[in-house]
Amino acid sequence: MTFRKNGSFCPFRKDGKITQYVHRQSNHPPSIIRNIPDMISHRINSISSSKEDFDAAKPYYEDALNRSGHQHSNMEFTGNVNMPQNKPRRSRKRKIIWFNPPFSNNVETNIGRRFLNLIEKHFPRNHRFHKLFNRNNVKVSYSCMPNVENIIKSHNKKLLQEHQQQEDTSPRLCNCRSKDQCPLGGKCLTDSLVYKATLSTISEKYSYVGMSEGAFKTRFNNHKCSFRLERYRTATKLSEKVWYLKDRGIDFNITWDIIKRGRPYMNGQRTCDLCTTEKLEILLRSTDPHLLNSRSEILAKCRHRRKFSL
Repeated sequence: MTFRKNGSFCPFRKDGKITQYVHRQSNHPPSIIRNIPDMISHRINSISSSKEDFDAAKPYYEDALNRSGHQHSNMEFTGNVNMPQNKPRRSRKRKIIWFNPPFSNNVETNIGRRFLNLIEKHFPRNHRFHKLFNRNNVKVSYSCMPNVENIIKSHNKKLLQEHQQQEDTSPRLCNCRSKDQCPLGGKCLTDSLVYKATLSTISEKYSYVGMSEGAFKTRFNNHKCSFRLERYRTATKLSEKVWYLKDRGIDFNITWDIIKRGRPYMNGQRTCDLCTTEKLEILLRSTDPHLLNSRSEILAKCRHRRKFSL
């Protein structure tokens, strides 16, 4: 956008730059293809201060739309859309779970409708998880299939990771002084895992599912710290249960096991395999009355993305 000295403004583009849009016959969701002309018109309106500026820029963008197969794209000036017309509505914050199936023109089944019908079927109003999984909290939005460039990059990245793992010269899985005292039976240095802690008393057994991106021993030491220092008693649901038993003088024992291995989030990925695996294991055990994990952990955001944020 170019600003003039008199306060007006108009669209700006670099000399020699060719504008391209998604072609109408491209393998994209129909809603995206259908709304491209309206989105371009909305954009040009927002950066044009007058009808003269809009009409001067309009032919170039209409020509770019026509080259992309959008033949009937007649843009009209509607005024600066950035100017507030009415009082803004109060937005209510709601935790939304998005289901993003890949879109393809070769698939005739309406995946979104089938998915929402399954939500209503398996989570009716009398279900314990209806507040978490309903049409107000679960939304469907199609994603695009990866292009050839992304497929090649993903394949090369996978080959490089396998090569680096083969060159790794540190195969140690445990550094405990006594292997009998290792919490994972000689595998305490294993990383990127989902683990289960079994809290046993004389009469009952409780289970807790957790994950660790780094070495498990670091996570294990944090657990021991929360068991020992009372100021960390609310750090996890496991530590809350441990302090509950300690306050009542009940003896207990904790054993640790590896459930699954996973890959932590890497920059550019859409999902975190490690977090998804942990949530799946919690859901599979949700009917167990002795599971210590809370329902809110299923909706928790991935904590591994933070290190890639500016």
